[in-house]
Amino acid sequence: MEKQEQLFKTGQRVRLKSEGQDNLYAWAFPGSEGWVRDAQLDDMGYPMIYVEWDKNHWTYNGEANRWTFESHFELVEENMEEKKPEEFDDLLKQFQEFLIAKKKADEPEPEPARGDSLSEYKERLGRAIEVAKAADSFLIITVTREYPDGPEGIPLLVPDVVNSYQSPEAGYLLESRLSALAAMSHQDMALDAIRKELEGES
Repeated sequence: MEKQEQLFKTGQRVRLKSEGQDNLYAWAFPGSEGWVRDAQLDDMGYPMIYVEWDKNHWTYNGEANRWTFESHFELVEENMEEKKPEEFDDLLKQFQEFLIAKKKADEPEPEPARGDSLSEYKERLGRAIEVAKAADSFLIITVTREYPDGPEGIPLLVPDVVNSYQSPEAGYLLESRLSALAAMSHQDMALDAIRKELEGES
């Protein structure tokens, strides 16, 4: 008998065909996927492969890893080999760069930081006080400039938070909004840290 060619290589991902080959397996369904862990010809010259099933694939149903006929399978993708850990690191880095680029594209150009005039500051403070008086709950975050070493020393900016509510539901809503703002701030900090890390590596 003419020797047949071994088509699959160790490390390639394969899928069980749906042309009746699954009838020879106790639990595997058509479309079940796994990796080729070894390959050889049997005594009759038929290509055989040792399949390690992907237990995280949606079709996995408890089939044991085993030697089986190569002809029962097809490549998931031509020459697609199992990725090494460093290749996953590269993919993660590319995904992080994509997220950062998308965030920058979605954000409008920031306006230059500026301080309100004293009259604008007092006007907004008055409006805020009137709104808080009519509300069921309020949250005020302040930043105070303090001089621990005297007026000629280096100033410290000290934040403070004051909140109050008249009903439980108003309190829950207030806390949920505060949590949402904190989460958004944490996300921005995380993306900024990732961006700095990637820029440092480049």
